[in-house]
Formats: sequence, structure tokens, C-alpha cells
Amino acid sequence: MKKIVSMAVSFALCASCFSTDISKYLRTAPNVDRAMLSADYWISKSVEPKKVIISTDEIMRLNKEVQDASSSDEGKFAYYASSKKNKSISKKKLLELLDFNFGADYYIEGVKVSQSYKDDLLSYRNLDSVKDTNEVGYAFVLRRGGLRLLPTDDILTLDEVRSFYDEMQNSSVLMNEPVVVLHQTEDSAWYFVMTSYCCGWLPSSNIAFCHGYDEWNSYRDPSDFLVVSENKFRLDYDWVNDRISEVEVSMGTKLQLVPVSEYQTSYEGREAYDNYIVRIPDRSQGGYLIFHNAYIPLGKSVSIGYVPYTRENILRMAFSALGERYGWAGLYDARDASQFVMELYRAFGFDIPRSTPGLIPMDAPTVDVSGMSAAHKQSLLKYIPSGSILLLPGFAMVYLGEVDGKYYVISSSGENIYESSSKVTQTQGVSVYDLDTKRKNGQKCIDAISKIKVMY
Repeated sequence: MKKIVSMAVSFALCASCFSTDISKYLRTAPNVDRAMLSADYWISKSVEPKKVIISTDEIMRLNKEVQDASSSDEGKFAYYASSKKNKSISKKKLLELLDFNFGADYYIEGVKVSQSYKDDLLSYRNLDSVKDTNEVGYAFVLRRGGLRLLPTDDILTLDEVRSFYDEMQNSSVLMNEPVVVLHQTEDSAWYFVMTSYCCGWLPSSNIAFCHGYDEWNSYRDPSDFLVVSENKFRLDYDWVNDRISEVEVSMGTKLQLVPVSEYQTSYEGREAYDNYIVRIPDRSQGGYLIFHNAYIPLGKSVSIGYVPYTRENILRMAFSALGERYGWAGLYDARDASQFVMELYRAFGFDIPRSTPGLIPMDAPTVDVSGMSAAHKQSLLKYIPSGSILLLPGFAMVYLGEVDGKYYVISSSGENIYESSSKVTQTQGVSVYDLDTKRKNGQKCIDAISKIKVMY
């Protein structure tokens, strides 16, 4: 198991930000006081915020229980990750995973796509090459990117006016994410991959293959690693190696650490003082995994090993993304509601589902509030700890706490209706608001909550 060594300080709003009336310059949701925009405000209201809720070892044990339960199902990531023997996938299961039905009119930049476009895109999946038994490959994602339902970068919407919903976007994947490669287009420009939480198409330029399972597994679970514990940051400019120059890393990203004793002076003559050294993945000309050493300045918010699972750390990381734009299923290098929750908890080592339908049955301490009145839910929320996950149909929020009879959350939201107006507000970002806020359908968030995941 990984030993927690250290965690750098996260960013928060500075005290001087509160010395003036920011309402002139900053729009916030109704009933949100400027002090509520700081993680410190909610940390001060939490019970024992610095106490470790459960250890990293315990989190790993919980993950293993889930993985063991699905290790015999060839439709699950654990099936391929649990054996030292390369596995294959059956024709029946692979075709199930590759299946897609348009079933509606789609638009690209306001222009309705033709039936021939749909047929060509479906044909591009290369289903005729699927055999009765298909060997899988093992690879890593090189940079954060979109996991697509079909092998295309085209943004397809259900509306004539382009919106922030791309029907082809299934999820996003982080840098250095291990994947199992199940299929490919005939020209090998796209690969169909399985992650621990999702399946979809990735461009070949964004993955690098390992020489079999053993190499893949050794890099998947290194003995010493660093986890990014803030929203995102970029590596320093490197005038020699453009493959790592100003590359972005984001919350929950896991990178192998390099001991100082094994590092040489960089090509540009820089030496590693007051920096961590990590291995950034890349691909050789033959498409295989290679690494470049890169610096992570000590001033960045990172952890050696998984981040200690405390209320304080949950809140600091969540607020490091405050104001970040919304991204449907990870579109635009951003996060939607459930991806925000997933990446937040990944930093602690939790292997949790990517979607709200996956989060609902997740085996974690759960309070079922479906069918309860708003007043009953509020009476329960008084005892729910900050950082808990509130689940609504198709939506997830991180609970903050209660202030003057109002119950607050932080989440990545696309659209809300605030009490002062019946107009749908295009929030499209990570924001703080109370549970009396209405959703697009006019229902208050408090009324829509069905499950509360206390997460131990």
C-alpha cells in the first residue's frame, strides 16, 4: 500500500479579497455570502476537518472488494486488470460495447447531418473485423482528452443551435490513465478502449501501448507516485522538449515519481532543486510507451501518495475549481457534475463510477431520501458531514453545510433557475449555491435529491 508522505498547500481566496464589496465585480448565486466562496469558511464549520476519515489502505481494500466482484465479467475493466495472462473479448460482448443507435436527428454547427454521414460513421467502427475471439491490448492515455461514443471529433448536438452538450462525448480521461484496448478502426486512427469507469473511442495519437500485461501492470501501480490535488496547472516551459513543455495536469492525475538519485541534469542544464521529478507518458514512433522526466514545482498542490482523506482536503480541492467552466462529460477540458465528483475522490484513491447512474448503486454508506419531504431531508442534512455526495436524477453535488436554515453545495452545473427569476441561468461552471435553487425543469434541488453518499 502507498504511504502518505506529504501534501502541498492548496489555494483559497485571500483575506484581502473580503476587504471590499465584491458584489460590484463578482456575480454569485442568491443567498451566497462572499465568505462562502472560501474553503476555509466551510472547513471552520466542519467537525474535525483534519481527522483522517479512513486510511488509504482501507480505501484500497474497498476498491479491491469491488474489483474482485467484477473480475469474472469480460464487460468490466477488472476482468482484464486482474490477471497476468493476456485476455481476449468475445464477439458477442465486444459488439455489445461497440453498439450505437443514432435514433434521432443530429446537427453539426446547426446543419442537420445526413443519413449517409451517419452510415459512414457507423461503418467506420470496422465491425466486420470483429472475430469470434479478439485479443486485447494494454496501453496508457498520454494527455487528458475526450472519450467518444463514436470515432469522430465532430461535435454533434440534438439542437440546431450549438449547445454545450455534445452527444458524442462519453467522458474524459486523465493523463496516464491505464486502458484496455478492445478494437480499432481499419486505418488505426481510433481505438476503442475500456477504462476503470467507462468505454469509448480515443484517437491513436493519445495512447501508447505496453509490451504486454506485465509492463502495463507495473506502470499502473508504481511504488512511489504523486497525485495532483488542485484543479489543474501546467508544467514549466521547456525549450528543448516540446512534448512536456507547458503540458497541463489536473486534479486526480497520478504520476510516477523519480528519485533524485536516478535523475540527471536536464537537456537545458536545469537541476531539480525544490521540485519533484515525475515521469510524463509519451509514445515512440512505433506507438509504444515511453516517458520523459519533468519538474513539478514544490509550490503546486500535490501529494506524495494519495491525498489524506480528510474533510479539509475534500473542501480545499473542491474549491480549487471554483468558477471553472462546465464541460458536458468532460468536454472542453472541463468537467460536468459527476466528473467533478469522480476526479475529486480519485485524488484520495477511490475508484468510483463516472456517471450519476453508476454512483447511485455504489457500495458506500448511503442515506435514501427519495420520497421524503423537503423538511425531512433538511432535518437529516443537519447531521450529514461536508464533502458527502448528494445525488439527483442525472446530477451530483458536493455537500458543504447549513447556514441560517439554507443548505449549500458546490458542483459543476450547466443550468439553474434562481429564486429571483424564472429564467434558466446558463451557469456553466463550478459554483456554490443553496438547495432551494431550481433545476432547469423548475424543481428545487432539495426536492430532487434521492440519495446521499456519506463516503465513510
